[in-house]
Amino acid sequence: MSSGVAPPPTVRPIRRIAIVNRGESALRCIRTAKSLATREGEVIETVALYTAVDRDAPFVRHADLSFELPSEGSAVSAYLDHEGLLEAITAVGADAVWPGWGFVSEDPVFVEKVTSIGVAFLGPSAEAMRALGDKIESKRLAEACGVPVTAWSERALEDEDDAARQAERIGYPLVVKAAAGGGGRGIRMVAKPFELKEAYRSAQAEAAAAFGDNRLFCESLVRDGRHIEVQIVADQHGHVHAVGCRDCSVQRRHQKVIEEAPPPGLDPKRREEMQAAAVRLAERAGYSGVGTVEFLVTADAFFFLEMNPRLQVEHGITEAITGLDLVELQIRIGRGESLEGLCFEERGVALEARVCAEDPDEGFLPSPGRIVVFDPALGPGLRLDSGVSVGTRIPADFDSLIAKVIATGGSREAARARLVCALRDFELVVQGGATNKGYLIHLLEAEAFRRGGVDTGWLDRWNEAEGSREASEGVGDALVAAAVLAYQQARSDVRTNFYVDTTRITDDRIPASEGQQIDLSFEGESYRLKVYAIGSWGYRVHLDGRVVNATMREEGVQSARLALAGRTRRILYDRTETSLWIEVDGHPHRFGWQTLGRVSVATPAMVVAIHAEVGDRVKLGEPLGLLEAMKMEIAFQAPVSGVVREVLVRKGQQVAAGEILLEIDPGSRSESAPQSRERLALPLQRDPLALLFHSDAEGPLGAPDLAGAAAAGGEPINAALQTAREEIRRVLLGYDANPERGDSLVAFLDAALPDALPLHFLRRLAENYSELVAFADIEELFIRSPRASVSGELGPSNDARLRMYVRRMHAEGAGIAPEFLDLALRALAHYGVDSLVPGDGLERAVLRLLATQIEPGLRRRLVLAMLHRLIALADSDLDLGRNPELGSALHRISGMRGLLPDSIADAAIEAHYLIFERREFERQSAQGSRELEDWLARAEWQPTTPSANVLMEVAATARRVFDRVGRWIGAADKSRREIALAAHIQRVYAPSVPTNRRLFNQEGTPIQSTEYSGRGVVLASAAGGEEIAAVAGRLCTAADLLGPGEVGIHALELVVPEGAVESADHWNRELPAVLADHGLRCRFTLTFLVEDGNHVYRSFAGSDSGISKMVECADLHPEIAARIDLERFRAFDLERQPSDEGIYTFFGRSRDVPGDERIFVLADVQSHQAGEEHEAQAYLAAFERAFYQATRSLRSVLQVRDPRRRLHWNRVALFVAPEIYLDPEVALDLAKRLGPATRHLGLEKVIVRLRLLDRGAPEANAKATEIVISEAGGEQMQLASREPHHDALRPAKDYERQVVAARSRGLVYPYEIIRMLTRPEEGVASSDADALIPRGTFEEFDFDEGSGKAVSVLGRDYGRNQSGVVFGIISTPTGKVPEGMRRVLVLSDPNRGMGSLAVPECARLVAAIDLAEREKIPVEWIPVSSGAAIAMDSGTENLDATARVVRRIVTFTQAGGSIHVIVSGINVGAQSYFDSLSTMLMHTRGVLIMTQGGSMVLTGRAALQASGGVAAEDEIAIGGFERIMGPNGEGQYYARNLGEAFRILYEHYRFSFVVPGETRPRRFTTSDPSERSVCDHPLDPEDGFGFERIGEIFDDASNPGRKRPFAMRSVMNALIDQDGGSLERWRSMVGAETAICWDAHLGGIPVTLLGIESHTIPREGYRSFDGPEAWTGGTLFPLSSKKVARALNAASGVRPVVVLANLSGFDGSPESMRKLQLEYGAEIARAVVNFKGTLLFLVVSRYHGGAYVVFSQELNDGLRAMALTGSYASVIGGGPAAAVVFTREVRARSQADPRVVAAEARVRRERSRQAREALEETQAEVRLEAQAELAAEFDRIHSVERARDVGSLDRIFAPARMRAELIGWLEQDA
Repeated sequence: MSSGVAPPPTVRPIRRIAIVNRGESALRCIRTAKSLATREGEVIETVALYTAVDRDAPFVRHADLSFELPSEGSAVSAYLDHEGLLEAITAVGADAVWPGWGFVSEDPVFVEKVTSIGVAFLGPSAEAMRALGDKIESKRLAEACGVPVTAWSERALEDEDDAARQAERIGYPLVVKAAAGGGGRGIRMVAKPFELKEAYRSAQAEAAAAFGDNRLFCESLVRDGRHIEVQIVADQHGHVHAVGCRDCSVQRRHQKVIEEAPPPGLDPKRREEMQAAAVRLAERAGYSGVGTVEFLVTADAFFFLEMNPRLQVEHGITEAITGLDLVELQIRIGRGESLEGLCFEERGVALEARVCAEDPDEGFLPSPGRIVVFDPALGPGLRLDSGVSVGTRIPADFDSLIAKVIATGGSREAARARLVCALRDFELVVQGGATNKGYLIHLLEAEAFRRGGVDTGWLDRWNEAEGSREASEGVGDALVAAAVLAYQQARSDVRTNFYVDTTRITDDRIPASEGQQIDLSFEGESYRLKVYAIGSWGYRVHLDGRVVNATMREEGVQSARLALAGRTRRILYDRTETSLWIEVDGHPHRFGWQTLGRVSVATPAMVVAIHAEVGDRVKLGEPLGLLEAMKMEIAFQAPVSGVVREVLVRKGQQVAAGEILLEIDPGSRSESAPQSRERLALPLQRDPLALLFHSDAEGPLGAPDLAGAAAAGGEPINAALQTAREEIRRVLLGYDANPERGDSLVAFLDAALPDALPLHFLRRLAENYSELVAFADIEELFIRSPRASVSGELGPSNDARLRMYVRRMHAEGAGIAPEFLDLALRALAHYGVDSLVPGDGLERAVLRLLATQIEPGLRRRLVLAMLHRLIALADSDLDLGRNPELGSALHRISGMRGLLPDSIADAAIEAHYLIFERREFERQSAQGSRELEDWLARAEWQPTTPSANVLMEVAATARRVFDRVGRWIGAADKSRREIALAAHIQRVYAPSVPTNRRLFNQEGTPIQSTEYSGRGVVLASAAGGEEIAAVAGRLCTAADLLGPGEVGIHALELVVPEGAVESADHWNRELPAVLADHGLRCRFTLTFLVEDGNHVYRSFAGSDSGISKMVECADLHPEIAARIDLERFRAFDLERQPSDEGIYTFFGRSRDVPGDERIFVLADVQSHQAGEEHEAQAYLAAFERAFYQATRSLRSVLQVRDPRRRLHWNRVALFVAPEIYLDPEVALDLAKRLGPATRHLGLEKVIVRLRLLDRGAPEANAKATEIVISEAGGEQMQLASREPHHDALRPAKDYERQVVAARSRGLVYPYEIIRMLTRPEEGVASSDADALIPRGTFEEFDFDEGSGKAVSVLGRDYGRNQSGVVFGIISTPTGKVPEGMRRVLVLSDPNRGMGSLAVPECARLVAAIDLAEREKIPVEWIPVSSGAAIAMDSGTENLDATARVVRRIVTFTQAGGSIHVIVSGINVGAQSYFDSLSTMLMHTRGVLIMTQGGSMVLTGRAALQASGGVAAEDEIAIGGFERIMGPNGEGQYYARNLGEAFRILYEHYRFSFVVPGETRPRRFTTSDPSERSVCDHPLDPEDGFGFERIGEIFDDASNPGRKRPFAMRSVMNALIDQDGGSLERWRSMVGAETAICWDAHLGGIPVTLLGIESHTIPREGYRSFDGPEAWTGGTLFPLSSKKVARALNAASGVRPVVVLANLSGFDGSPESMRKLQLEYGAEIARAVVNFKGTLLFLVVSRYHGGAYVVFSQELNDGLRAMALTGSYASVIGGGPAAAVVFTREVRARSQADPRVVAAEARVRRERSRQAREALEETQAEVRLEAQAELAAEFDRIHSVERARDVGSLDRIFAPARMRAELIGWLEQDA
């Protein structure tokens, strides 16, 4: 510094200050400058220099002038660019620069440049800045003037070695610091020598990056020091003042967080010494301006740290206690004013908190975003310095400071309390970011801080271990309220986020009904609560084994009312980022959220590695593991230091966004430390459900105790049952479910019913049916099956309409079918919603309703258990069949298979059968003849021997009737026993008719002898347990005595009454010896009667070789085994399964083929009618009963043996005993009615064996016949008849196993598709007889490696394919092509790698397309493929192979070839692209038909989730028809199943198939006259728009100006051949509704008929704000334009196109322009130009605008444009022309109107407001009239006649001539 005395500076005015800073700093200067200027009455303008990110910032708005700095690099660099800043300063004419802090505020080079251009720098000189701003130079300067410094390196360090030498001299610990800069950067603590090297390198790198100066020095670390700084001000006259000290010791990693003044507890003498030292330093440096000298202060010393030659961020607290304005002093010093005599006085204490956009939970990382709420608390003693407002975006480029909140008070505690309150009441929300406000409040309340005097390391230590605070009254209720509030906030957030965007309704956006874990802390104690919403505003809260029910309803902003344990409390609350403040009846409490230790994932990902275990102690920022998302690895770190409490995931697990990975306990208190108070607990409440359970059993409630509950009875039990119902209902409605409690409820419902439960108790148990009704009502809304027909008519599924409703909820579901809204309201009524008027209650209910489908496991288990309970109650003979609601619910539930598991659908079918059908069947079966009824009535009191006919009828009747007689076998009365024995024998031998029956005694044992014609005599008797052996011997003796005669002994029967023996197995061992001793020579059967009718039979055969058990009967009676042809199943080991009487169910395993397992159900259908009744109708009840019993038996076995439905080759056989007449229509009707019961049972076939009589030969014997029902459970049920087969059922061959394997995946084996299309067996009837797929022939081809071509393999057995692709030529004869339509059929084999595509498969695909090209025929492709094969032995060659297929598809289709695709399964990756290339491009002709199970995806759901992408609930939701491919137009047709898909394709062929060698599709022979007038065609009132007939649409009287809306489909339907059919393409394409594309016949000629819809159509789905609200009739939008272009391209060169136009033009809205309106409109023009063939364009109403161009006759010589009389054709319509083009003419006519002239004259006379208003009204009225006149005049001139005269149209004809004229044109070119 110069030793000379500088002359005193002159005072210079400052008129314009350029602020080289931003945000709060800039605004601080602006406010002072304006205040100073106002006070002085002078002009002091401020200029904000800003960058693009701050264009709308408050400091820019509040400055007098502003100038945008160029920021080509980062925004920060703009404030560091000297030349750019100087250019800006010069441009704005500034005479002073205010630098604030940061940026160039300490840059001496910049100071020199500023002063060199004559601009004042409001800060120190460059020389002083260099001396003090450089930390090395400042230390030297301090030493020179006697200011204490710590031991240091005394110069810049040369390198790492020099650093090591200096460190050795100074000693450890030490600090490595950057010589330049500040802000805590470039500083590293070094405790040990080995840390020095890394510290040196990182500090040097940081310094170079931050300051452009990598010089470092080191100094001794001062332990436990406080950071105290002295504020100085110095003028240019040599006056230096110390204006106070500040304590900035509360620092986090050297970043200041809380500052205060004066420093608490600082010795006044020490403070004076520090201030004096600071003044000396400034004087020695020749300093002018404001600045800060920083010291480290210990208990007994202080040391110079550094000097900041600028204004500090925290200067505000000095101003607050001194009354000085330091920025004003800067300006005064800059003007040259003297500070001599500066006076100030410190008053009180000030504290400052820096509120920043940073996230404490993420290591205080910047968390920028947009400020959406900014409402600071202002008042006495409060100051807020900020540069933001609502709407300000906190940019990531700059520091994250939002505001500095300063509080002052008479004492430190007063200031602190005021600051806490100010922060607490500071309403601040940073959208997309976070703030540290809550952290600051917590910090300010820390005990150590409240004491004051903390050192610089305190905050980092405190962050590791937070302190605690005391509780107060009502804290238990506050804890419940806190938990519920946390739950409500989370739900509110979810609900808000969901309804913000209802266009994407995916599982991840719908909260699961699982309750929420709420972690709270209080006084250092953690509380983990679980909160469940159990109804509207009702909650169940769990903590430490206690549970309470509470109700807490919101009552305004941040207030609520809590009802708990019989008391009601008023709640006020305030949430912060880390805590929840609650006031309970005036008593405040604060709970911590306890989320700091949670490590969660921000995006869906897969866990790659976990580096921590439970119990590990981790440090802040320590790596804890790795995630993988979107093929990138992401590390996650510890957000706090602490101990790992819980690891919630494992390696390889897929995690959702927001899911918690692990939890760290950040608490500092050791486990052994004593707790400050007793742990909080919930109040005690008794669980009403406890009365229904054994309290001493395991589980949360114990084991169900129905007997105890029934015995206890009374109101408590009723309340318990009601509670159970309510809880079940809430779970079914989607409210939160506690899994353990849910398990108890399931156990309660599944518990077996004890014997002798009171009837009233059973009825109470049955009341759950209403919950099933609610379940059915809700589930019905999620059915995903669209309605479809061959015509292409589609109705969206309930699921699609529900999603549509959610999108339109705030419009009350406008545009949605009323019948669906009724369904929705019916379901929502269960939530207490009684209307669809939008509101909070409706939103809550809908979200709960949607949540029912998220993780529905418990709901389904409860429903299944309820169904089991209903089944049990029905079996207990409780009559439940009088409730039609229950019947409807069960029926609907049984029909939701696919949406619901098989087990539920099966149980619903079973319950419905037992409750409704069974009772009816039993009622019908019990209705015997009059003779039987009379005999039974008499026999009850006086048994008499029944007639033969009555005995036959008794034997064949239902068990409930038969048992009235059959149980007499154990009676004391001899005659009853005899009758019963006869009935049992006849029941077994039916339908054989006895010819003779007599009784005799053998050694005192009564024996019945019954003779059957052609079979012999049956001897029978009955015996109890001890008599069995003796009676068996007497039967044998009787057989010997009767000896061989004319009629031999057929069999011996011994019947054992019910309960007479304990075990039948004993007689397996004992009886053979008895029979052998008596020389048995015939069959002997021992029958053990069982109560349920499933009697136990043991049969033995006697022969010369001895006695053998008849194992072939499988323990059935031999007569039964013979009737059900059990011998056919001898190749299988049969295991008998439980079933009803007459139903014999076996689990069969092939003896020869491992893995061939099936279920066989064989039904013995017995019935007897009095007289000679042979009509089938008389036996239908018995048949249907047996049929339902058989299917339910199979269903029951599947539930136990095959719950995953892998058995797909099962069989049901029914053996009908009576001889009957059966007409085919009766059989078909019966099959249709019973078919649904066979679905989802894995049936190969159903066989019905009958003895059919011939009506033509009534005397002839009945003929044994089998009706074979194939595809019994599908949509394509086929009935065929044949002679009965008796050969052994062979095990499944390889082909059949392949069929089963495909079925098990829900797919179809390719050769089964071929069989369906070729049908080798003719059906005698069909479930859809009128829509049978024509029978074709198939010639299989395969790829020849040698020639590289397709070669025929005709004759090769099906299933011998060697790759995953099967192809060949199929030929199908039709009415038009009787010789057969030949196509190349390509099928995927899903059993081969799920149809994956490797080189062999791709070679066959190319060969198939080559074959189609050679044969000049189309390709039909039914793909099911998982995409390119992924294997260890093949890789990119498979991708190259798929590329060859891509190339071949493109070349084939571009050459005019057609590839039609039916997607009936999941197509992935490459296969989806094949489908697209074949059918979705502009030039392609092929159709894409999708079935309900079809989907095209690029990546499967699991892979999407694993990669972190956005997925849906399944592949159908990702790429199925209804949600995706139909709405986007890529799927052209929808079919319910594969058969219907082929029928749609064949229907398409009717209009499009061109036989090779021909040029167009063949004509259809129509009977519809070409001269028929369309005008007489009637209109459906629903689509008539007020018209009754087509002619009225074109009549000027009923439709003047052709301006009324009408349905174009009605006109199209009237035009086409009425007997030729039609097929609509792209019907489901959303956004294309105004274009209609039909294939039809016109005069027998196949045509593509295009119509432009002529009425407004409501929009579905998302609507852009800049697009139309609805699809306007007569307008082409982007996608409707695309549809028209595709239709033209598809028909080109194949068939004519007829266009019916009511077309006003293309929509030109911003949305349409953005969505390629121009491109798709141009595609129409290109398609017209390129069109080959006849193109007829008919104007039926209006034709204007740009659409005129794309259908002009100038585009194509084959185009013929015509119009109906009375239609309009012009460039623009009359109305728009008058409103836009001829505005001057309209204005002139209006002004000349006498009414306007008179009104103007009145204004000139009166000059009154009334006159002016009258003039305006008159002008408006007259203007409208003039526009209408001009529009009509324009339309009259620009008529269709004029268009014809100028050559734009060819012809004009009357509407009645429409068909004749169009057909005439078509005939000319035919």
